[in-house]
Amino acid sequence: MNLLLNRPNDGYSLSSSFPSPSSRQSLSPRTGHATSSKTHHPKLLPKPDPHDIQFESYHQKILSLKSSFQDQKSELLRIQKWIKRLKVGNYKYIAQKRNRNLYAKLLIHQMSRGRL
Repeated sequence: MNLLLNRPNDGYSLSSSFPSPSSRQSLSPRTGHATSSKTHHPKLLPKPDPHDIQFESYHQKILSLKSSFQDQKSELLRIQKWIKRLKVGNYKYIAQKRNRNLYAKLLIHQMSRGRL
């Protein structure tokens, strides 16, 4: 028991498990580690050398991914246009076969709202 009482004060007392106010100020609120006066800046990555072979291959990969993304995007837009055409055609077909006034009104309503 004598050993515990003779220890230097490290911010903890025997009666409570919380740090004392003086040591609490020097601890970081999130991590509990001691804070330094300097602010931490993340290391900036060195600029790539354009003549580096590895950089060149990465650059080519990025360009190929960009072009494939553009191709997929244009394909998606083309499919969406076809879906719109099919919807309009379907509404027109239904309007011809069944109650023409009701489905014609539905078609006009959908087109005016920008859904087709």
